Amino acid sequence: MLTHLSDGPVRVVVSGELDIETVPLLREALDAAEYADGRGVILDLAAVSFIDSTGLQLLLSRKIAATADAPQLRIVASDVVRRLVDLAGVQHVIDLEASGG
Repeated sequence: MLTHLSDGPVRVVVSGELDIETVPLLREALDAAEYADGRGVILDLAAVSFIDSTGLQLLLSRKIAATADAPQLRIVASDVVRRLVDLAGVQHVIDLEASGG
């Protein structure tokens, strides 16, 4: 997990697998990023090659917990992530942005 700070939103970049072993690391990175002056978070999953149900559950819980008062969470997704979100039928909850690549 890489976290990039800039003048805009904090970007958390994940590559490889997002599964039961890596979800706790992502949860910690997101917790830290959300406290970065309320600038919002971009979760960049464009390089994720595998995601399991624990990864999906984390995305769902973060999007459901988001409120108007909380920093915005935007998710940039790989085709693998997009496919799982579509198969699970939760695309109305987890709005994904194209990876652009």
